[in-house]
Amino acid sequence: MTRMSLERDFLVTWINRLLAACLVLSLASPVRAETPEATADLSRLPLAALIGESEELGLPTKFLRELPADFVTVTFEDLHRWAAEYHPEEHRMILNRALSFNQAAGTLRPLTKMTALEVGNLYHELYHAYMDYLETKPPEPGTESERLLAAAKELQKCRYAEVKITPVLQRRTATETRYLSEREAWETQHETWGVFVGWAVWTKLELIASRGKPGLVTEGWLKRLKKADHDAILVGYYEPEDQNERKVAQKRYLSPGYRITPEEMKTIMVLLFGEPADAADRAAAAVQPASPKQAPVSPACKP
Repeated sequence: MTRMSLERDFLVTWINRLLAACLVLSLASPVRAETPEATADLSRLPLAALIGESEELGLPTKFLRELPADFVTVTFEDLHRWAAEYHPEEHRMILNRALSFNQAAGTLRPLTKMTALEVGNLYHELYHAYMDYLETKPPEPGTESERLLAAAKELQKCRYAEVKITPVLQRRTATETRYLSEREAWETQHETWGVFVGWAVWTKLELIASRGKPGLVTEGWLKRLKKADHDAILVGYYEPEDQNERKVAQKRYLSPGYRITPEEMKTIMVLLFGEPADAADRAAAAVQPASPKQAPVSPACKP
């Protein structure tokens, strides 16, 4: 037998032994079907992560825990007119691309990587999503969420149906009366509350010493609340239904007299945020006596 034949026989024998070893191993090991790794639905809110991050920052989580993760669809776009948008008819939240991880328009950036203002804006939209959920799936009678929704609906009728607006923002003492449609009053009430929600969270994070500590109300927060009320920045707005008016202004802002009331603040803090009643009372007391003067509230209003 030639040397070449010997080498060929040795190679064949080695390959056969290797195949036999592989067969033995395959018989000894259980067979596992390959399953693709589960991937997160990027169009849904990462609520579990949001709640954890909010707790880490000492932010309210009560209403976030009641919002189903599959209720809202989230998309990211290059927004130019507004910081964010919420479309209740589609249960869809549109956020600026800057709020996405690596600005890739995929998933939400962690709260700890956002600015205080960005977190405040996000909470504003989360509030809209929660109220949309309550209106879509009415809560059980007697619950705090049912009381919150009832207060909002009552205010739409008895406070925000007839308002005064500031046609020129630079001239806040010059006002005009507007009789709002049902949709306009609904939007005005929601945006007034949304402005307060965003402001409350933003201010909490601006006060570095209070970060990570539970609860909103500190002396620093109350001091800023009093100034915000005096400067009348906690006012709502709406988009006019009249197309001719929308050519003049995309948004109409309420006059200082129609800024959020102390009673509305208490309603939000207790029923939405889950703050203690005494903390909500301190917030309401901080903005009284009201200056500038609040528009009279109808006795029929029961926020």
